[in-house]
Amino acid sequence: PANHLAFRLARTVLLPAALERCGLRRQGASARKTRFYGGLKEELYLADFRPDAGLVGRLGVELGDGGTLVVARPAPDLAAYHSFENPLFARCVTHVLRDPRATVVVLPRHPGQRAALAELGPRCIVAERAVDSRSLMSQADLMIGAGGTMTREAALLGVPTVSIFAGRRPAVDVWLEQRGMLRLLRDVDDLPPVEPTPRGDRLADLHRRGSERVDQFCDAATAA
Repeated sequence: PANHLAFRLARTVLLPAALERCGLRRQGASARKTRFYGGLKEELYLADFRPDAGLVGRLGVELGDGGTLVVARPAPDLAAYHSFENPLFARCVTHVLRDPRATVVVLPRHPGQRAALAELGPRCIVAERAVDSRSLMSQADLMIGAGGTMTREAALLGVPTVSIFAGRRPAVDVWLEQRGMLRLLRDVDDLPPVEPTPRGDRLADLHRRGSERVDQFCDAATAA
């Protein structure tokens, strides 16, 4: 609903090209005032991202040799666009924890989710306060997301990423799937094995691509 107001009041609307065929005119984004840029908005602000390498240790995660880190973000079950429970999330976390090498850090959205996951054992760390999720995800071997910004950020950071989002698939998620950066999960048995992934400079491609996106965004804004 906010788009219907914002798009109509705006003189210029800048949007990712992934949304170009999403019925924007019905929301007030007419062809005359709409400009598209390549990539996603997350690439713009991740273009110069530098992770906090010490965050994982401060959360109490001790991976040791061969240990794996999984970051998990539950569904937005209180949001208007996803106002239903998704039991697949808890099953995925439980499944991953069967591997003794794995540590799962869950970033809950509200206290109810925190309470539901608190009994899964010491290798399931449920954050009690906000953390720098991007730094955490940059060190992960797998991200289990439920759609939304964090899921897209993980995919763009080069982390193996699966989405359990059960609502209508957003166009940006489809864009990531088409490029092999995101995988939609329908059943826990489809979870990929969690293996230690080489970190290296996994951000190098994102920084290069992000710099190009910023230029494209500025060109689109200037043309407007």
